[in-house]
Amino acid sequence: MDNKSLAKDLQLYGKLIELLESDGFKARSYTTAYRSIRNWPEPVLNIDVSEMYSIPGVGKGIASELKELQVNGEIAAFEKLKASVPKGIVEMLQVKGLGPKKVKVIWEEMEIESPGSLLYACQENRLQELKGFGLKTQKNIQQQLEYFIASKGKFLYARVEAVAEKIIEVLEELYPDELHALCGAFRRKEEVLEEIELLSSFDGREEGLLEIISNEIIDDRFEQLPLKINLCEPEEFEKRFFELTATSNFLEDIRYDSSSIEEEATEHGIFQSMNLPWIDAELRFDEHWRGKEMQELIGQSDIKGVIHAHSTYSDGVNTLKQMAEHSIELGYEYLLITDHSQSAFYANGLKENDLRQQWDEIDSLNEYFDDFKIFKGIESDILNDGSLDYSKEILEEFDVVISSIHSNLKMDKDKATTRIIKAIEQPETRIIGHLTGRLLLSREGYPLDFKKVIDACIANNVVIELNANPQRLDIDQKYILEIMEKGGMVSINPDAHSTQGIEDIKYGVFSAKRGGLVISRCLSAFSRSEFEEWIKNN
Repeated sequence: MDNKSLAKDLQLYGKLIELLESDGFKARSYTTAYRSIRNWPEPVLNIDVSEMYSIPGVGKGIASELKELQVNGEIAAFEKLKASVPKGIVEMLQVKGLGPKKVKVIWEEMEIESPGSLLYACQENRLQELKGFGLKTQKNIQQQLEYFIASKGKFLYARVEAVAEKIIEVLEELYPDELHALCGAFRRKEEVLEEIELLSSFDGREEGLLEIISNEIIDDRFEQLPLKINLCEPEEFEKRFFELTATSNFLEDIRYDSSSIEEEATEHGIFQSMNLPWIDAELRFDEHWRGKEMQELIGQSDIKGVIHAHSTYSDGVNTLKQMAEHSIELGYEYLLITDHSQSAFYANGLKENDLRQQWDEIDSLNEYFDDFKIFKGIESDILNDGSLDYSKEILEEFDVVISSIHSNLKMDKDKATTRIIKAIEQPETRIIGHLTGRLLLSREGYPLDFKKVIDACIANNVVIELNANPQRLDIDQKYILEIMEKGGMVSINPDAHSTQGIEDIKYGVFSAKRGGLVISRCLSAFSRSEFEEWIKNN
């Protein structure tokens, strides 16, 4: 079990304790552990119990339960709590805006035991009759339920990447003389998947291959995610690989005719026979490939700097030095550290004295490192009226200010657009962070007038972040072309809260490439000297 899965289970454990035992204090300890473990830099279940005490929120009780999980594969008390409530109640606890207290009232007073039943009750206007709810609360819960239900059966690419690659590893080990590859939406690196699609020249039945794979891979993600298997003869493998990678829209757009292509054709040969340039797999979903020079599209090796990262000064789990050292190990030329600002009390936002201390450490580390530089940044909260955290005098002392919304997310389109644009128009704002606040498969994000927001960024020379955290990938790739056509810039930022989080940059690159981002319009592809020049010129 990886740290994010473990943390999610602990969060649910805490909610069940609050729901069934009404022990808020004990429940909060699991919430604290959840926040720490989800970004912990090494697999928590691989370390000794004595080392677990260094994780904030992990005391004697939780550590002993983690040890139990290591040894037995489960926490008996957690499993007992889950078994004591209907499965639908467990699902309801995972819906945004439905905390244990609300779920308890709904369960006990309305005898509702599933998200579907609760949605129907909202549609019938029955929820607003409960004490402490009301029409506005009912509307919010209904919206979250609709999103939750629509997202069921879908998985983040990053969540299943390892298990998908493990499937190929297993098949290549068992059947080295056959051909095996992942295709479909996985090969196109779509952010959200409904299945893993596989092509193999395995000489047997699909059911037999599926049984072999399931016997070799024991993983909760594999059990939940459908695996679609396509079998073919070895000589037609590349042709089928081409066909199964592309969407029907793409094949229609390039006027692909399977009957006119030889069975033994290679992928490159197919493009050549159709007088088309090579089109990368990420772009084979619609007409998005048209007019693209593939050699100019952004790639992972083009990213030169780590822009937007957090340290132990706010809510990161690694020190400033550790974040810099890992950036160096990964081959990056610079790090823009952007811990949370003072209004982000929930994330241990930095007071002015903290800033001075951090800046002194940055100066010291910059003398220590050769050919690498840490830049002084901040992720400044955009306050409810669109103003920025800190005074103008303090903001001007940073090398770069990333402005982001973290609070009061329930806004209509006009409110959200006005608030964002006011922040963009502040002269200290250099980058606008995770523009819509969305969390894929979890939170839809507030609505925006994207044309107005993009125009405001262009007019004020503000770069738009593509947040590379695989749960965000915000902005959506579909806006990248418009940003570039208007002369704007995009920055692929990891929003890293640990050394491991820096490696999320690759997911941002996948999304940016699908959107058609070229190297010259990507801020994080600037070399260290170019980045310094960009800071000075603005």
